[in-house]
Amino acid sequence: MLVRPIELLDGIEEVLFALKNHYRLVVATKGDLLDQERKLKNSGIEHYFHHIEVMSEKKMRIIKN
Repeated sequence: MLVRPIELLDGIEEVLFALKNHYRLVVATKGDLLDQERKLKNSGIEHYFHHIEVMSEKKMRIIKN
């Protein structure tokens, strides 16, 4: 899986291009930091995002008021 090419969904780059001019785009993903960074770099779409956050754990916290 580490050497497998990244396949984007049809039309995704056009959507990101259109949105980038109007919004600050953010990626939030879970997984190994280096692997997730590699995937974004190899996908060729990382430049569309204002911020990329790679979380090591995905746990939902319930905050009570």
